[in-house]
Amino acid sequence: MGELREYSAADVDVIFGTRALRGKAEDFLTISPVEDAFETQNGSDGEVTRSKTSVKSRIAEVTLQQGSPDNAYLRAIHNADKNTGGGVQPFAAIDRSGTYIGKGEQAFIITAPDESFARASGDRTWRIFIANFEELGGGSNVPGA
Repeated sequence: MGELREYSAADVDVIFGTRALRGKAEDFLTISPVEDAFETQNGSDGEVTRSKTSVKSRIAEVTLQQGSPDNAYLRAIHNADKNTGGGVQPFAAIDRSGTYIGKGEQAFIITAPDESFARASGDRTWRIFIANFEELGGGSNVPGA
């Protein structure tokens, strides 16, 4: 019989610069590699060779609610970076209800969100490039363990 595992989105911290971002949307974080870890080449005789790319960079898509005060925080960092540089910040994603930690010391906003306005509040998605991203763990904890 399997063990019961527990996850809580409220226990996932997304940290950019000096701040744990608040006002996370329902689907608030996706971290994707910028390219595959391996490339393959198929020979005419069916032999396959793989090459390790050694690229550790990631793109994080962080989605905040439209009303989150951290949209202004991210906008200020992004605007300053475009105008004078200095927007490179540490990034981390930490699941306190589990064992996942992902982090990089050099990250910067590559795309600010589209701005849309409607009758109901929407979401804002920030795209953040992270160099030399490191990942640890990835499971959920057993409650009470």
